[in-house]
Amino acid sequence: MHFLSGAKPGDLIAEAKILKAGRRLLIAECHIRSAVDDSLCAHVIGTYAMPPAEK
Repeated sequence: MHFLSGAKPGDLIAEAKILKAGRRLLIAECHIRSAVDDSLCAHVIGTYAMPPAEK
């Protein structure tokens, strides 16, 4: 997570998207913006390891 600027008091809006979804790994990205002035407050990218399917 990268914090880019302080948010003004008020709501935050998070927009996330999946960059890649494989069989075992999922990579996603999220932008967090201030609803007050639409400034970018944080950028997040993460990897999620999906558990194996039960048989």
